[in-house]
Amino acid sequence: MNPIPLPKGLTGLESSPRSQELVRNMFMTSGDTPVLSIRPGVDQVTSGFGRSRGAGLFANQETGDEELYMVSGTRLIRVTIINNRAEKILQPEDIQVDDLGEIPGNGRCILVGGFTSLCIMEVGGKGYVYNPDADNGGPPLQEIIDPDYRPSVSVAYDNGRFVFVPEDGSPFFWSNLENPAVIDLEDFADAESFPDPNRCVFTVRRSIFVGGSRSFQRIDYDATRQTYVGRKGSESKVGYVGGLVKYAETFAFIGNDSDGDFGIYVMGEQPQLISNDAINELINKEYSFFDLRNIDANSVHWKNQRLTIFNLPRHTLVFYGTGWALWQSGVSGYLNKTWRISTIQTAYNYQWTGDEKSSAIGVLRDSGNEYGNVIEYAIKTFIRSTPESNFFVRRIAASVTAGRALGENIPQIMMAHSKDAKLPSQQRWRNLGRTGDYNNQVRWTGGISKAPESLTIWIIGYGNVPMNVDGLAFE
Repeated sequence: MNPIPLPKGLTGLESSPRSQELVRNMFMTSGDTPVLSIRPGVDQVTSGFGRSRGAGLFANQETGDEELYMVSGTRLIRVTIINNRAEKILQPEDIQVDDLGEIPGNGRCILVGGFTSLCIMEVGGKGYVYNPDADNGGPPLQEIIDPDYRPSVSVAYDNGRFVFVPEDGSPFFWSNLENPAVIDLEDFADAESFPDPNRCVFTVRRSIFVGGSRSFQRIDYDATRQTYVGRKGSESKVGYVGGLVKYAETFAFIGNDSDGDFGIYVMGEQPQLISNDAINELINKEYSFFDLRNIDANSVHWKNQRLTIFNLPRHTLVFYGTGWALWQSGVSGYLNKTWRISTIQTAYNYQWTGDEKSSAIGVLRDSGNEYGNVIEYAIKTFIRSTPESNFFVRRIAASVTAGRALGENIPQIMMAHSKDAKLPSQQRWRNLGRTGDYNNQVRWTGGISKAPESLTIWIIGYGNVPMNVDGLAFE
């Protein structure tokens, strides 16, 4: 049989549908023999007080262990594992949720931990400090009331200083060492090369990057002068829009170039564009600056692959190094436009999740299901012949690795084909077997189609199991 290359991700332009490829609810693994693997599932393990607004880590001052903190609804909570014999699959009784106080509002929050204080900042709103050992006679959680604090949209921790970027784009400011509640009047600075408004800040190797609406610059703290000074030659003409997220030892973000076009970048010495033509077309056609400026973005290491997740209002875009996927919750006929997980934070060797629609707190698991519902995956690719020539496809095969199915959810897989790149109504479903069959090859035979130049192939499947598509072929 002739191999059909697995699609690398979402590729191709809307004007050329026969050249478009799609990966939905999957990602390409890394290594010598990459395969398309179903995305992580989610197990609910406990509940908070409302939808997730943000998460972060802060060290317990007595034990030194980093602990998980979340803003759930209007409450700051701490989530800990209290059963020291808990198995890998957590149970609700293994977990304790402590209510630490109120964070009013409903906006997205950024949580940044220092050595002795946790800063909680509602984007564009108030700031708070949690310090269980504060010697000020007040409660551990307090609002920042310093008159020099301004409502901010970004905050980072740099060698003891909490650095804030004001909502109005004015010069950034920073706190006293290890105390985000105290800001001195003179502790304000600005990127020196461009006059554009400031929009974000991120710490990279003991220096900060400050992003403006039309530029980025790397800035170092000068201890002699007790202020921040721009690093010469670090300026770039890519501006910041939204979706700031950690990426390895640096960060990724949605930006705009000097022509005003949106793209997704990873910061190196200069911003490096990682979005392809398909992603660029999607975000420039579907979204405005106001849609993108306050989106959630998350990063997680899964199956030895780095996944960077951008939750746009109507799409969840996932970058996995070699390509892009779309992730969605739900199944056919009931697919949500986006993945409902808005927060991911690694803690205690688990990847914890917060939900944008409910108070559910979960952990990622290689299960093939989300809150007990099966995950439906899909890939779209094509077989292409030479121009102006017909070819006949007699058989299509998919090599699939599936885990052990439990209960009534027997894994299913479907193949459909079309000459116009649209998903046809005729869909040919197959069972993968209740017990799973590693390296199982599913075949669809019977004279598939006679096609001019190209034939679009759809593979769609689901099952309450981990699953990979290892390869495709035709005859």
